[in-house]
Amino acid sequence: MLDNFEDNLALGGGRFADETAALLLDELLAAAGRGKLLITSRYPLPEGAGGDGLAAVHLPPLSPAETRRFFHRLEGLATTGAGDTQAVLRRIGGHPRTLEYLDALLRRAPARLAHANRSLRAELRRRGLALEAMGGDLDSALRDAAQLAAGNILLDELLAEAGKTPGDLEVFMQAAVYPAPVETEGLAWGRAVDGPPDRKALAAAQDACDRLAKLSLLTPAGNGRWFVHRWTAESLPRDEDAHRAHCRRAGEYHLWRMATASHDLNDAVEAVRLLLAAEAWDRAAGVAWQIVPVLRDYGQTVALTSFLNEVVSALPESHEGFPGLSVTFGDALLTLGFASAALEHYDKGRLLFERLAAAEPDRADYQRDLSVSFNKMGDLFTALGQGEQARLAYQRSLDIRERLAAAEPDRADYQRDLSPSTKWATSSEPSARANRPALPTSAPRDRRTPRRRRTRPAPTTNDLSVSYERMGDLFTALGQGEQARLAYQRSLEIAERLAAAEPDRADYQRDLSVSFNKMGDLFTALGQGEQARLAFQQALEIRERLAAAEPDRADAAWDLVVSLWRMATLDEAAGRQYFERALAIMQPLHAAGRLFPEQVEWMRRLEEMLGEGEGGV
Repeated sequence: MLDNFEDNLALGGGRFADETAALLLDELLAAAGRGKLLITSRYPLPEGAGGDGLAAVHLPPLSPAETRRFFHRLEGLATTGAGDTQAVLRRIGGHPRTLEYLDALLRRAPARLAHANRSLRAELRRRGLALEAMGGDLDSALRDAAQLAAGNILLDELLAEAGKTPGDLEVFMQAAVYPAPVETEGLAWGRAVDGPPDRKALAAAQDACDRLAKLSLLTPAGNGRWFVHRWTAESLPRDEDAHRAHCRRAGEYHLWRMATASHDLNDAVEAVRLLLAAEAWDRAAGVAWQIVPVLRDYGQTVALTSFLNEVVSALPESHEGFPGLSVTFGDALLTLGFASAALEHYDKGRLLFERLAAAEPDRADYQRDLSVSFNKMGDLFTALGQGEQARLAYQRSLDIRERLAAAEPDRADYQRDLSPSTKWATSSEPSARANRPALPTSAPRDRRTPRRRRTRPAPTTNDLSVSYERMGDLFTALGQGEQARLAYQRSLEIAERLAAAEPDRADYQRDLSVSFNKMGDLFTALGQGEQARLAFQQALEIRERLAAAEPDRADAAWDLVVSLWRMATLDEAAGRQYFERALAIMQPLHAAGRLFPEQVEWMRRLEEMLGEGEGGV
């Protein structure tokens, strides 16, 4: 094995001439006999070296999963948190030697492997730097590792060589903004004025890619894709205007690719990141609003929370779309049980909506958005047991809604906003209360989680199911059991059809579990215990699947607690087992500070019940 061949054979004076290098390789091949000769080199071998006896294998960077596993071998990176890991992946990527550099800089100690340590020390000497004075915090270490790795490959010399052919550097700089391997078409997009490249632009980009690969600036990644190592991209000299233009083109390419080829939401997510880097704020916010309901409805809450965190961290607070996205980020945080962080983002959105509404008092949409923000804060204050703050927030919301309804009395949606029955469940207002049930006298309940939308849509089939459910609630309150049963049955039939048509929709699955629980509650009230048990069992099975699919969701865990409690009250033989399972879910959530006060009250009550022994349950 001849490792790091470029250390002895590459560019610059004082190194082997091509003919000498070719002869050396021929002799090594001949000496290998039946064995094999492995040469690792970033650069192409000299012309004619090895003849037909060597096969080139282009190695892509480590995948994100492989990179995370590699971290466990590196003492300085083994304990990085999720946010730090993402920063390393995006700024350095899966290049082992640069990760070795980063680890050494974080520890301010020699690199783990001898050859990595030799090259690191050599680059430090060349720059007149000391390892002990480098790195420190992660951000500095990332920057320093990228710069040292770039010097190690003679990046400036390679860029100068690439610049000798017109257009090659443009293709390379376009490639450098993509965080993952990209098709030649995505690089040619940088040369297109608008839309997909024509054949001429595509052929020119392909030729440039071939030349850049020979210089080792581009790495072939298979299937016609190309890649620039993240640490290389991090080290490039940057013209900010040109960089933003490249990011904008890359973002538009990802959107075009999603619509015409991949149909993969990850393309849209990456497009938003690139559009934010391009400072194309309107375009980025518009696409973000389209991504939010997909991630939410298909049960990708952790991914949604991470995505919204990126968006609100990059989008200027002065942008019109920021307040709504901040409030929506609060919704996502609340589903994970982070009430304080959710309240912070609700309040930030509320303050910004107040500024917008004050600046343009005739904009009814700003006024209504402000009323929704107050309502959300009221919901959350109620859940936190802060009654006076909740009352004040609800009053502010009501004042706005009364003004809107008076100004446009023919607007049915404004009239619905005034109805007390819509406080918790209007289709345009995500309810904080949906994340935890109220505390009744017998057992915890659940409420239907409303579908969150940025604007009020036309009625849908799901809305019809909700309407039947509400009619069932009303008939139940009036003591009209048969009418309630018929209404709940219609709601259940609609929910079953929706869940069957789109089984991956987590919101439809949860709606179905709510409908089963409504039927179970009614059967319990009518004294039909076996039918109630079957309905509750079907709800439990759905909620077990949802909780397993998204174990970080506090609201999904609480839904499961509610179902376990219902089963326990109907099944005396297995009641204690159900209660114990419920308690085992609640206690870790409470320890992490992710339960609301009334949920903690339920947990304490259950601990007391189980502490009384069999007779207590």
